[in-house]
Amino acid sequence: GGNIVIIYGFNFTDLINVKFAGRLANVTQINSTTLEVEVPAGAITGVVDVTITTAFATAVAYGAYTYS
Repeated sequence: GGNIVIIYGFNFTDLINVKFAGRLANVTQINSTTLEVEVPAGAITGVVDVTITTAFATAVAYGAYTYS
């Protein structure tokens, strides 16, 4: 945890949250297509899913991040 990752996509204008394995991340919205995200710390190891939720939809990137 604590790493900074950049997430690219679209329609991030109505962002609600980003989660790593169900844990909320700190997010800085750069623009409508780019997010800077601080990965939440925790007692998790291994590959986890990343979920991005906006007012319009929820997207899941399965196995998108690896805690080590």
